[in-house]
Amino acid sequence: MKKCQGFTLIELLVVIAIIGLLSTMAVVSLNSARGKARDAKRVSDVKQISNLIEMAAANTASGGYDILPAGCDAIGELTTACGTFEGVDLLTISDPSGTTACTNASAAPCAYAMTKAKIANDYEICFYLEEGAGSVVKGANSVNAGGVISTGCSN
Repeated sequence: MKKCQGFTLIELLVVIAIIGLLSTMAVVSLNSARGKARDAKRVSDVKQISNLIEMAAANTASGGYDILPAGCDAIGELTTACGTFEGVDLLTISDPSGTTACTNASAAPCAYAMTKAKIANDYEICFYLEEGAGSVVKGANSVNAGGVISTGCSN
């Protein structure tokens, strides 16, 4: 009698199920990694803008944040409200998800938004994180004077 060589139907189904499970896990991990990469870019962007503001303020006679463009006085999308600042076109620094500005910081996701305090010599750049990056938590966050990142956004 001739013996057939090959795989049984059960063996093939088990292998296909394992491959399906592994590919599902890879896709889920990849989506999480993409969110974390966008969050890392967001944190880097707002720190870069904050450093730009801090250096410009240090070069003024008053040492204050009155150097900020008038368009940054009210909450709004940073890139359209402020335009060019200290030779840097803020239109080139944009939220990686391409979202529009939020009028309510608790809404998600938000593009970068900035306000300049009317009374206190302060500013705030608000941004939203999908997954969290390092010690910065998921959700609404802000960078204030001195480059301090804090949870939540007051505007």
